[in-house]
Amino acid sequence: MNRDRAGYNRCVSTVDRFPHDRLASRWSTPLDRARPWTPPQRRTVVIAPHPDDEVLGSGGLIARQVRSGCDVTVVAITDGDAAYDPDGDPQLARDRQAEQQRACETLGLPPSAIVRLGIPDGKVESVESDLAESLRELIGPGDLVVAPWIGDHH
Repeated sequence: MNRDRAGYNRCVSTVDRFPHDRLASRWSTPLDRARPWTPPQRRTVVIAPHPDDEVLGSGGLIARQVRSGCDVTVVAITDGDAAYDPDGDPQLARDRQAEQQRACETLGLPPSAIVRLGIPDGKVESVESDLAESLRELIGPGDLVVAPWIGDHH
């Protein structure tokens, strides 16, 4: 902790000490080679392992698709109730559902655009075939399907 001029303690984050110029030089070549991508104008299904994954991973895409008139559905696999307690916390699940709804509304999605599968957080592997069947029912031919990167720990 450092003290500011008024004598208050303040945290010095790693961002304050991070050598931003090194990061910029590492990303400049890949960014220069990146090709612009315009998402197709079609129904979009965003798979979210936990509430907030849709916004953190695809918020810009969701907002763009909604503005262009595309139907967008967010599929919440779990309610994220085991984020801090492996047995699950029902209040945390309710809080995360409400936050997800508010975030999606901010992006232009009505609450009806969120489909909750209600799979227990941390137990997805045990119902993988049920999850696959649910997704087959929700995804149609020609839909743009957006999901986390395979290397994401989700």
